Amino acid sequence: SGEVDAALTVTFTGENGTVVRNLTGAVLTQNVSLNTAQLASLDADGIGTINVSVVQSDLAGNPQSAAAETLSFTLDRVAPATPGLTLAGTDPISLSEAANPVTVSGEADATITVLFQGQNGNVTRTFTGTGANQSVSLNAAQITTLGDGLVLVSANQVDQAGNPQPVANTSSFTLDTVAPIAPALLLGTGVTDAVSKAEATRAAGVATVRGEANATITVQLLGQTGATVTQTITGDGTAQGIV
Repeated sequence: SGEVDAALTVTFTGENGTVVRNLTGAVLTQNVSLNTAQLASLDADGIGTINVSVVQSDLAGNPQSAAAETLSFTLDRVAPATPGLTLAGTDPISLSEAANPVTVSGEADATITVLFQGQNGNVTRTFTGTGANQSVSLNAAQITTLGDGLVLVSANQVDQAGNPQPVANTSSFTLDTVAPIAPALLLGTGVTDAVSKAEATRAAGVATVRGEANATITVQLLGQTGATVTQTITGDGTAQGIV
């Protein structure tokens, strides 16, 4: 802002050049704009300090006697990189793992938005980047909103200067919050309460267990002497022999 009808000269000085904008003073405050080419001429790499000064001469041609008004700002025209996005657990994600299903890493002070798209609904989490890995949490209501099944995840960030990233980072996981039923445990085919050594050591197993596909099934055999034998099996949805 300056004297009405005065000639105002605004000078921008950057690392690579200078831009001068001439305006005529008015009653109201005026915006001073720069186009893309002018910004590039001030700082070629898009990031740097810009010093600004303004002076005026009145309509009669008298220059101001006081020193020029000055200020500076940091120019940032560079879009941030895609934020890192990593599953915190192993896929599929259990109910306990779903409390913190992913971690993200973005530019310090950037606004990071993580969108979860589930089978029943979507959840958006927004926070400020620190430049380091950050855990993204979900509460019970948000987990319910997503629902069990495939969950698509995307992460975007906008830096402190307002530059958005060009492409989102994406990932996905299967959400499984339902506890499995107890596995079925039966003596092997043809095996009775009195088990012979041959039956106990046969390839088909002295007993069979049926559990959820891909579940980790732990079977413990307890002897009369108190000794135990533990077997761990990955379920396949069918009856599997315990050998």
